[in-house]
Amino acid sequence: MRRCIHRLGLAGLLPLLTGGAGSAAESQTGSVPDLRGRLVTTVADAKLAAISPADVTRVDVSGCSTWWNAADGRLVLQSGKSGIAVYVRPDLAKADLSPGRCVRIQGVLRDGLFSPEIVAQSITAPPPAAPTIERHNVPLAQVLEGGEVHNLVRTEGVVRRVRKDPVTGLPELLLGSGGSEVEVELWGGPAGKPNPERWVDAKVAITGIVAFSDLEKGGVMAGMKLRTRGPADIEILHAPPPDPFFAPLHPSGVLFRVHPLGYYGHRIRLLGIVSYYDAGQMVVFSDGAHTMAAEISDGPPVRPGDVVEVVGFADHGHAIPLLRHAVYQTTSVQNAVNYSAYQGEIENRTHYGKAISVEAEYMGRFLQNGHWLLQFRVGQTPFTGRLPAAAVDEAAMAGFEPGARMRVNGVHWSGDVWRLNESSGSTAWLLINSLSDIHVTRSSPFLAGRRAWYTLFGILGCAALAIAWGVLLRKQVADKTARIREALTTEATLQARYRDLFENSNDAIYTYDYNGVVTSWNRAAERITGYSREEIVGTIGHDLVAPEYKDKALEIINLVRDGGDLPPLYQLGLNAKDGKRIVIEVAARRLETPEGPQIECISRDITHRIEVERELTESKDKAEAATRAKSAFLANMSHEIRTPINGIIGMNQLLLESRLTPDQREWADAVRLSSESLLSIVNDVLDISKIESGKMEIDRIPFDLNSVLQHAIKLMRPRANGQGLDLQFHYGAETPRHFIGDPLRIRQVALNYVSNAVKFTPRGGSIHVSVSTLDRTAKACNMRISVTDTGIGIPADVQAGLFQKFTQVDSSVTRKYGGTGLGLAITKELATLMGGSVGLLSQQNQGSTFWLDVPLVLDPSPKPEKEPDAQPAHALPSDGLWRILLVEDNRVNQKLLARMLRTRNCDAILAENGQEAIEKYQPGTYDLILMDCQMPVLDGYSATEAIRNLENALQSDRTPIVALTANAMVGDREQCLNAGMDDYLSKPIHREDLDQVLEKWLKGNANNTGPV
Repeated sequence: MRRCIHRLGLAGLLPLLTGGAGSAAESQTGSVPDLRGRLVTTVADAKLAAISPADVTRVDVSGCSTWWNAADGRLVLQSGKSGIAVYVRPDLAKADLSPGRCVRIQGVLRDGLFSPEIVAQSITAPPPAAPTIERHNVPLAQVLEGGEVHNLVRTEGVVRRVRKDPVTGLPELLLGSGGSEVEVELWGGPAGKPNPERWVDAKVAITGIVAFSDLEKGGVMAGMKLRTRGPADIEILHAPPPDPFFAPLHPSGVLFRVHPLGYYGHRIRLLGIVSYYDAGQMVVFSDGAHTMAAEISDGPPVRPGDVVEVVGFADHGHAIPLLRHAVYQTTSVQNAVNYSAYQGEIENRTHYGKAISVEAEYMGRFLQNGHWLLQFRVGQTPFTGRLPAAAVDEAAMAGFEPGARMRVNGVHWSGDVWRLNESSGSTAWLLINSLSDIHVTRSSPFLAGRRAWYTLFGILGCAALAIAWGVLLRKQVADKTARIREALTTEATLQARYRDLFENSNDAIYTYDYNGVVTSWNRAAERITGYSREEIVGTIGHDLVAPEYKDKALEIINLVRDGGDLPPLYQLGLNAKDGKRIVIEVAARRLETPEGPQIECISRDITHRIEVERELTESKDKAEAATRAKSAFLANMSHEIRTPINGIIGMNQLLLESRLTPDQREWADAVRLSSESLLSIVNDVLDISKIESGKMEIDRIPFDLNSVLQHAIKLMRPRANGQGLDLQFHYGAETPRHFIGDPLRIRQVALNYVSNAVKFTPRGGSIHVSVSTLDRTAKACNMRISVTDTGIGIPADVQAGLFQKFTQVDSSVTRKYGGTGLGLAITKELATLMGGSVGLLSQQNQGSTFWLDVPLVLDPSPKPEKEPDAQPAHALPSDGLWRILLVEDNRVNQKLLARMLRTRNCDAILAENGQEAIEKYQPGTYDLILMDCQMPVLDGYSATEAIRNLENALQSDRTPIVALTANAMVGDREQCLNAGMDDYLSKPIHREDLDQVLEKWLKGNANNTGPV
């Protein structure tokens, strides 16, 4: 069966089981390609591949993760419309495989659970043509067919039940539509949405991955289920009523006029008098005209005769309608139930569900599944009474004897009306509420029931003892003879079995004595080495060992002679008879034989495996080399792009500070905006590259969250004011402020959210930034930073993929507002690196709310905030000039920095390259050196090392050196500091950053010489 499923695909499973194997194979999958022994390069082909134990099917596919569970290493990879399961070893699970992450996977196919799966052997970044995921809408019935297994789908239905899975503890929905029901596992939690317990009877749209449900006994597939990835995969289309008992009251006859499929879409409310109640399982009730039943799980206890309201999902059942997944409440207390005397055949279906009183003969009882099953007989027709064990004292039934006549009150039932949990051998049932409904009308005869059986058993027992005594002695003699014969037979059988296993094993098995002489050699050893038994037995096995492994073999022999412990597994290289070099994996053990102690070895040829591992290692080395080349290219690109941008932005700023006509100022301002946009795009591309290469690092430093966000708001306020937007910020007085974390990355996320809000909010709108605490312990807090706007909003069908790379609402928005589609993807990656998460709530044309949830460690000893200085922080003494050696090869940057330094009471002495800087440097001459890193003749790193060596040789004071670099990759700052530099400025250089460096190393440095 499992082989058929692989060949046909899951969509053909149901026709195959019902006899339509041929048509299923043709209509669902067409011809299945024979891919054994070939390289599979697409997910769709891998899903259809035939798995053979004799052949290894290798795969090299690219796709995007739609579901990842690091606990068991299970990944679902999708490309286009096809998804497949992937097993990821623990050593590969360190890669970022979160949903939305696109990767390239190399490995092999194996026979998975009803569907092929990939065993990953390497995981790398995907090729430049990034794969895509196509999610498509399917009806719920199509999910159950199995053809969509491991695919990402969207389906709709009504929530019929909500519970926690007893094994995983995850919330789990039962989604229904018509006659179809599917379990939905809520991975990622329902954060940002109402309590799932209140979703019952809501119509929802679910986006998720189709998966197999648990297996029944025997390995039979129980069905399909859905797994969601997070809150964005759940969309509530129609909210449930606030109280199920507020629904209109339906007449009971409505259950006899059900939909052709037998189901209604939503719950209905009915009223009736209870005739039978079994706590946690079922309640039977009637309105006088019709009898109905309901499945229940919990609720207040009721008694027969109580009037109840029942709300549930209607099912036509067989003879009696029922409500599934029902809840109920008592409205009033009625009189006792009236049981009508019943005559005739007990299996008469016209009385199903009615309260009747039956005169019957008691046959016996037994306990099963928490119920007493009482056996009765009316004439020759048996029936079973079902009595909840929790409501019965077993001692009260001690007088129930087989053969007694009883009057039994209960509800007439049948096993085919509603499947019961017990099996009694009869189809007619009577549902009994308590022992008060059973009355003994005539006791059983003396020799009836148990007493008759006891008497008969006593007579038979005496006769058996007499016979057994005579047979016992004869049996003892026969047993001893049989045991001796069996022992001899067993010994001969074991010897024959061992010989058969030895000769026919697929592994090479051989033995040798403590001198290394081979004493046995099986057929597999002959096949692997090419040497026959006659050629090897009696020779020294050491002669077969390859030269590079002879020391290892000699070490094993010496270990055997010295009585040491043998290694559990080791490898040896052998020279085969045809001259080929083979590698075997050996498991050895000591063996006592009549010829003396020997070593038995079981070996397996792993030559092919070693070759595959070597190829994988070479592929890994090539991939790492490509990654290093990519990093070097990005670093060079950063320098080549950011250096001219620095000149453009800086010179344009100087131009804006000069006297300009209105038209000239407008043109210069346009240049500023374009330059800033270009710099933002470059930064986004570099950030994505750093994240994908795993080089993005997260700091853990003390910071004030309020101050970080205030600074971000301050930067965005001019843009918001220019568009007529009301930008507000709220940070509660009781909200913690001082944490240990990465303030730069939090500020980057906040700036991205606020920038998007300003971009997509029309004039006259508002933007609100707020901070709240989700949960808090003594040492840490889970903080939420939310940005709410009144902008254009986001359609529901694109929200799930909004945090993926290069994803935007639509092409018209891209043309109107611009952007690369990388900002939110970077935001999500940064949140993940900080251990947090991101999300959104939005309605089209009504605005959006984006949030960042990030766990932060509380700062145990926050530093007090500094009082504002009487003068600006960058103010420097004006009674003299600071001498600064400016080392820069770019002419535009020379002019820009010289002008900026001149306006700050600094005299800039220019050096074109590192060699000229060394020639112009004299200890004590300069107060500060601004050193470019990439220059002709001699770069800044080498020049800095030469200056530091000169200072050490002359034992002079250390002159501060600040790096000027256009590189923006991780590790650039560390490289500058390791070369002997004191600080770091990244191009383009902003006025505020330059002021902070001058403030730090001129005004605040005790070792400088002061103004001249």
